[in-house]
Amino acid sequence: MPTKTGTPLPLTQLIQWSGEAQLAHSGWRAESWEDYSFRDGKQWTAADLARLEKKGIRALTINRIFPILNLLQGHYLNNLPMTIAKGRTKDDNELGQVMSEAITYVGDQCNGNLHKKKAFEHLTTAGIGCLGTGFNPDPRKEKVHFYPINWYSFWWDPYASPWLLKESCRYAFTAEWTDLTSLVALFPEKEKELTEEFRVLSTDTFVPDVLDEGTQIEDMKRFLGSTSWVNTERKRVRPIEMWYTVFDKGFFAKMQNGSVIDLDTLASPQEEYQVIQQATEVLTANIRRMRAATFVGNLSLQDVPSPYAHDDFPYVPYVGYLDRFDFPFGIPRQIKEQDSEVNKRRSMALSLLSSRRVTTEEEASADPNKTYTEANRQDGFIVMRKGKMDRIKIEEMGQLAPAQMSMLEASEREIQEVAGSNDVVPRANVRSTGMMESQQATAATITASLLDNAKMSDKILGEKLMSLIQNTWTDEKVLRVTDRVTGAEKFVALNERFVEGTQVRIRNNITEAKFDLVVSEAPMTDTMREKNMDTIFAAVNKAPAEAIGPLINLALELSDVPNKDQLLSQIRKATGMGNYDSTMSTQEREAQEQQEAEAKATQAQQEQNDQNEMALLAKAKEQAEIEKIKAETQVELQKVAIAKQDIDQKGWALGTQAMQMARNNKQEGPTRSAQSHSKIQSPKDQIKM
Repeated sequence: MPTKTGTPLPLTQLIQWSGEAQLAHSGWRAESWEDYSFRDGKQWTAADLARLEKKGIRALTINRIFPILNLLQGHYLNNLPMTIAKGRTKDDNELGQVMSEAITYVGDQCNGNLHKKKAFEHLTTAGIGCLGTGFNPDPRKEKVHFYPINWYSFWWDPYASPWLLKESCRYAFTAEWTDLTSLVALFPEKEKELTEEFRVLSTDTFVPDVLDEGTQIEDMKRFLGSTSWVNTERKRVRPIEMWYTVFDKGFFAKMQNGSVIDLDTLASPQEEYQVIQQATEVLTANIRRMRAATFVGNLSLQDVPSPYAHDDFPYVPYVGYLDRFDFPFGIPRQIKEQDSEVNKRRSMALSLLSSRRVTTEEEASADPNKTYTEANRQDGFIVMRKGKMDRIKIEEMGQLAPAQMSMLEASEREIQEVAGSNDVVPRANVRSTGMMESQQATAATITASLLDNAKMSDKILGEKLMSLIQNTWTDEKVLRVTDRVTGAEKFVALNERFVEGTQVRIRNNITEAKFDLVVSEAPMTDTMREKNMDTIFAAVNKAPAEAIGPLINLALELSDVPNKDQLLSQIRKATGMGNYDSTMSTQEREAQEQQEAEAKATQAQQEQNDQNEMALLAKAKEQAEIEKIKAETQVELQKVAIAKQDIDQKGWALGTQAMQMARNNKQEGPTRSAQSHSKIQSPKDQIKM
């Protein structure tokens, strides 16, 4: 099988490329160096200062560029987007969050936000920044890391885009100053050659091709002149680390899941055979391989194939604006002329306010120069010749200052409009909230391309780090992960080996999973964040009870209130959010959620059954009460019937007795009958008795 190294190029070719890049980039780099000078407050040329000094005008510097750059950089830092990895398959989806946390972890271990800040600062000012990715040689630290590269120490193929597209960019290199002892420590086998090359470069016969910005900084730091590639006082050298591409024939295996495996990267022939047996197709193609060369002057220190699996440039460019030649530039390029005009007009206006024009005849005073000097003093004392007082005229120049200030204000407005800084510093003539929001939206549109480029760079950085992580994290490793759903923290064991039957398998194998990276959207301004919070709190007032907890949790996530984590913890505890075991995976959490849902359904069914049973018992009790009342009523009715029967019997007996007495009375006569009749009581009266 062919090797994956490719054929190295001769050192003369690499030296020629370095000179080509330095000369081709010298123009825009000089402009960007001046842009940085304006950012640092050095905004007057030597010629302008000499002219002002000759006229007696004090040169003022009103740095309008620095606060604009500072505001934009602060906006980027306050809204740093997150790099999120998403699994390409269902099995990889669980590891997607783990990979996202792994990228964040690498950044935390190497002060990543500080490095991103520097790269974005270079993007906005010089037009380009750069981060390098790779392996940390210090075994005490995390192996995967990234580091900042100064814009003035970074070059690339002038015939290609600064985005370093491998298909069109032949090479890219850095040239950072370093101590000779440090370089010898990296290449101990080259100590003798390095010492001799340093001696050659230190001689007066060496003439550098380009005196660039990096050399200027080195000169300033040591306060001594030197050549371009050495510092004889401290023994510092400037090696070139060049990454370049060469064509090579490669063999690839296309698998059933659509992935492609580079057969040249496999460790053994047995592994190659296994992959080929499982592949659906074996392909060959001429591809670009990456190599890394390091040299000082005419001394080659190394020329080796890339140690990185992604086989791409290890550099991540942060690109600002591009001119018609594909050379970068930053914000100061478009506004430094206006800032220079502000300085000149402010200096002129101040000079006019404190200056007077003196017109006099030749013989009006004994010393015209002294007369002019005294006329321009606040407590000036002028002596004129006798009878010559009307021969001198003193005019206040302050009347010309308003015109200068008017032009100055126009320049300041143009600076804000071109730079797009109105989203942070609104204009004074904004009279309504609607106008302010419209102004902020316009400013955000102006700076959108810069922020979008920064997001693109963050994505490229994440892709390179992800490749390095998968190539390096092959052993078991425990990573702390913050759950996106509940906010709870959990610890995930990566590449955890376990025995299943007779085979050893790997759980959470991050080296084989496939991911796609996306960069999350961040709020554009603090005002937008506040508006989102207001929208959420407005929804809380109309939301059902079960949705209030998650909404309040989301609102607090957007806020910057003190002790936010403690508040979120209390709210999640009160609302039942985040009560899962921190060690559970997504599948385990989903299974627990299903169990809890089933338990809730069972409990609800039991409660319904209990309610039905209680209803039946209540109904039975009510029926029993009714039956009891019916029985008691029946007893009472029976008592009434018996009483009625007794009454009827007594009435019948009395009636019979009365009839008998009546018959007797008829027999005894009318008189006796009447008397007897008056003594007989009616049956009703007897009953009453």
